[in-house]
Amino acid sequence: MSVTITIPAELEHRLAGRASARGKQFEEVAVEILERSLDQLDDYEATEASLAQARAGKTKPMREFLEELRQEFGFPVNNGGLQS
Repeated sequence: MSVTITIPAELEHRLAGRASARGKQFEEVAVEILERSLDQLDDYEATEASLAQARAGKTKPMREFLEELRQEFGFPVNNGGLQS
């Protein structure tokens, strides 16, 4: 899919400067920045969702989780933790 957008002149100049400094095409740099921004937004939203679950008490302490793994898979225990 191809999309055309209008961006403010200042943003266009900033993108053009980054493209020039990297020796890349304007569109290539714009796509890279959009992809990176969306990835960061996805990470942020996933972190926020995880924090909301923790605040709502929908998670368990790491110690309990590790004990369940130990029991399920038979990991040896050393000083209350998992050995590698």
